[in-house]
Amino acid sequence: MEKEKVNLSIIILFFKEKENQFINLLKSLEGLSNFSISYEIIVINNSSKNLNLNFKNTFFINNNKNLGVATSRNQGALISKGEVLLFLDADVIVLIEDVLRAYNYLIKNKNIDGLGLESVSLDGKVLSKFFKLPSFWFIFFEIFCIEKKYKRIIEPKRVEFVPGGAFMVKRFSFFKVGLFDEKFSLYGWEDTDWFKRAKKLNLVIFYYPYSKIIHLMHTSSKAASLRSVDFYFSSIYYYKKHFGKILAFFVLLFILFFSFLRLIINIFKKDKEKNKQLLRLIKGIIFSYIR
Repeated sequence: MEKEKVNLSIIILFFKEKENQFINLLKSLEGLSNFSISYEIIVINNSSKNLNLNFKNTFFINNNKNLGVATSRNQGALISKGEVLLFLDADVIVLIEDVLRAYNYLIKNKNIDGLGLESVSLDGKVLSKFFKLPSFWFIFFEIFCIEKKYKRIIEPKRVEFVPGGAFMVKRFSFFKVGLFDEKFSLYGWEDTDWFKRAKKLNLVIFYYPYSKIIHLMHTSSKAASLRSVDFYFSSIYYYKKHFGKILAFFVLLFILFFSFLRLIINIFKKDKEKNKQLLRLIKGIIFSYIR
């Protein structure tokens, strides 16, 4: 039997977010029932604790372990019934008016396949900053926590990439590109890979700053002293997949060289914790290249 369609499927991945904040998000989204839009909320729970909360049109998949972003979002997409999918982070505050505004804009514009909502911090600082797919030099800026300056987009505009924390896409367009690649590590690059594939198929992606989310746990590259090992593992796989083994090998050497450089600097600073992370990165990144 064919699944009964709804207008909007909201897919949320829950792992280590604060449960009270997450409950507030679900309460907010429940307000959709006051409007003429059919919807469902699919929660993929990767924490060890079962979530059996009672919210209207809300369904829970309790994995009881962390399956990673790509696998978990794919779980939600495959059981969804929505003509439009909204992939939403669990650590956000969102107003119903913003969800509806973005949905109506996407449905009204037949030529647009998907759009990203603007992400801001609690103090109103815009967190959505880069909208182009990464080049070779992207890794350099990440390793040294250099934050490039980007011109703020103040009206809807076509872009190559939008952050995955609040991404809305038409169902047909999503499955035309395909599911998220589950070969990526637990965190990082699965959304970048999806947008890279979307670009190859000439899909139209927009950044939509008229709708916003407040991201509660976001940290900028400056604030993060060292990206997770998974982030760099995934970057190697991304470059290998889309640019070939030769460029991926140079990215590998690039990461290793500057990781060693940071390691030497931290030895003089006597920062043992960062050195442990860097040694794990150097050891693990080599194996990530040959997988």
